[in-house]
Amino acid sequence: MNQINIQNNSSNNTVNNSQIYFGMVGLIISNNSDNTTINNSQFYNNNGEGIAIVGSDNTIVNNSISYNNNIGLYVEGSNATKTNNIKIYHNGLYGVYPYQSSITYHGDFNIFKNGAAPGSDIKISPSSSVIS
Repeated sequence: MNQINIQNNSSNNTVNNSQIYFGMVGLIISNNSDNTTINNSQFYNNNGEGIAIVGSDNTIVNNSISYNNNIGLYVEGSNATKTNNIKIYHNGLYGVYPYQSSITYHGDFNIFKNGAAPGSDIKISPSSSVIS
């Protein structure tokens, strides 16, 4: 499968045991699609982001992997994104990129070998945070 779209006020969704690859973006959660949970999934070889969360709050990513995308996890204009035991690696530009957003992580937060430039594992824009 090469893309899942959860958008336009579609709340309370769950993505389980998915493998999303060879698309533009693996998983898009956008336009007020709040309260989405992602469990035990892999997002890889996508031209854009493995996971893109835009304008949607309270997303939880559990036991998932995002690798070999342009950006592993991109979060824009979204609050209360939580991660539990995730791996993000070998993404071309950035591993994790919160833009005007917050990400809270629990458990293992393995982010490594992303991008060529120093600081490519986590790029934090103004008005953003990554906290444990």
